[in-house]
Amino acid sequence: KPLAPTPAMSLLNLDAHLGGNARTIANVYQMWVNAFEADENLARIGMDMSEREGMVKRAPVEFCDREAVGERLTQGQRQYDCVLSKEGFYRVENKDALFEAIYKHMKQNGQFLFTDYVLSEDGEISPETVAGLASEKGAPHLWTVKQTLASINRFEFEVHISEDMTDRYRQMIVRAWENYLGHLKQHPQLTPAMGEALLREVEIWVRRVLAFDRGGLRIHRIHVVKRASDAF
Repeated sequence: KPLAPTPAMSLLNLDAHLGGNARTIANVYQMWVNAFEADENLARIGMDMSEREGMVKRAPVEFCDREAVGERLTQGQRQYDCVLSKEGFYRVENKDALFEAIYKHMKQNGQFLFTDYVLSEDGEISPETVAGLASEKGAPHLWTVKQTLASINRFEFEVHISEDMTDRYRQMIVRAWENYLGHLKQHPQLTPAMGEALLREVEIWVRRVLAFDRGGLRIHRIHVVKRASDAF
């Protein structure tokens, strides 16, 4: 919603997973969306889904390692009106380089909107939580909001939103699982493989909620606009 998208705008969706957000945005707002996903299997399946829906050109899902986003964008030489990411930057070690690459490949007045897991400014995250996050998809590289904004402020970005959305996000997690359990009651058939996958997913979200409740982990939303001339 903060992006106020129109059909004339282009969008880069980082950490796109299976590309559901990218295809929805492309369909609803008639935008051109490029989706990058760091998991090669998810990217391949996501591209298959875009192909089945006739959206390979309007919303392609491509594999791109998080640490290689800058190199990939430089190769394409494309500039975007919007850049969107959901909870992926905490996996990036060199965030400074990532933010620089995003800045360089945004149009003037382009918008950058993302949510991410961050360290609490006054709390400490437990070793168990770090180990839990690491067990999901590799070691996390968590920053505080101050560190994140300090990196972003190296460029001529104007901050429009900087919001701790942990409480709302926690409610969304609980509501989503309640809805899913309701679905399971109506459709109780689960294969052993599905049961194992479901158990792993429950463990992931329980760890995250516990980390929120203990105060060490937060989730933050940031929206900035590129205002000044590109100095790079």
